[in-house]
Amino acid sequence: SVYAFERRQEVDHPGTRRAREGSLQDYVAWRLEEGTGPVLKNYQSRMLSGDYPGDGGRRQLERALENLQSFAGVGLVERFDESMVLFEAILREHFPAIDLSYRAQNVRDPADRRSPAERLAAVESALGELLEPARAANELDLILYEQAASGFCESLERMPDLRQRLGSLHRRCRSLESK
Repeated sequence: SVYAFERRQEVDHPGTRRAREGSLQDYVAWRLEEGTGPVLKNYQSRMLSGDYPGDGGRRQLERALENLQSFAGVGLVERFDESMVLFEAILREHFPAIDLSYRAQNVRDPADRRSPAERLAAVESALGELLEPARAANELDLILYEQAASGFCESLERMPDLRQRLGSLHRRCRSLESK
């Protein structure tokens, strides 16, 4: 998604130029080089630690995990609607009229009907021999993601009437689209 985002941006900087000029593999190879910034090197752990850019080490992961535990709720991009329902439930105590319905923006190609697993397999295939170096450069983010996903799933399991809440969100989103 970072590669696609950089290709679309209407600014000119080294990341956008690299993304526009080359393949996904070219872009990732460049981003994994020293001196290109941490965009593809444990970026989430660095940001969530509160010490960006930091060194990308274990201490940043520990801080990121501590911060993660302090949040009332965490969402997942690939489960966006369920995340919005969770956030509505958490925030409703303080904001009774909260409505997180939305018009979709900055989303992947709607014609792309592949499942998340199929899209992941395509990216892994496109990366080829860079797959393992990319995983290694994001080892801490993968740990952070597993913890976030686990907490997210636990929160959803405790939520009463999840299906009804999702149905309500979907109706509100459709209403926005028709305006």
